[in-house]
Amino acid sequence: MKVNKQIIFWVVLIDVVSKFAVRRFTPLKVIENPSLPFGLNLGFFNLILVSAVLLFFIFWGRRFFSAEDKIGVSLILGGAASNLLDRFTDGNVTDFINIGISTINFADLAIFTGIISLFFNLCYKKSILPR
Repeated sequence: MKVNKQIIFWVVLIDVVSKFAVRRFTPLKVIENPSLPFGLNLGFFNLILVSAVLLFFIFWGRRFFSAEDKIGVSLILGGAASNLLDRFTDGNVTDFINIGISTINFADLAIFTGIISLFFNLCYKKSILPR
C-alpha cells in the first residue's frame, strides 16, 4: 500500500501554520502539552515512544493495510508527523482547539479522522456495514 504524500504534506502544513498563527495572532488559549494522549508523561521517552510507534506503523502498515485504507493511513501519518515535528522543535505539542473534554490541534483531528476512516473500512471489509 502506498500512502498519499499530498495528504501527509497538507496535514503537516495546515497544522504547522495554524499553530504559528494561533501563537502570534489570536487570543485563543494555547496549551503546551508535554505529555502523550491521556496525560501519559514519560519525559524524554515520550519522543522515543512516539517515534518508535510512527516507524512501526509505517513499516508494518505496508503489509497490513490495503489500498482502500490509503486516505486514513495518510491522515494518521500526517498528524503523527506534525505532532512529532512539534515535539522535536518545542519539546511540547501545541494544542488550541477546546472540544470540552480536551484541547487538541489539527494534527489530532487528522489522526482521529484517519482512525475513524480505517474503522469504517474494516467494518465494510468484514461486511458489518451494508454495501
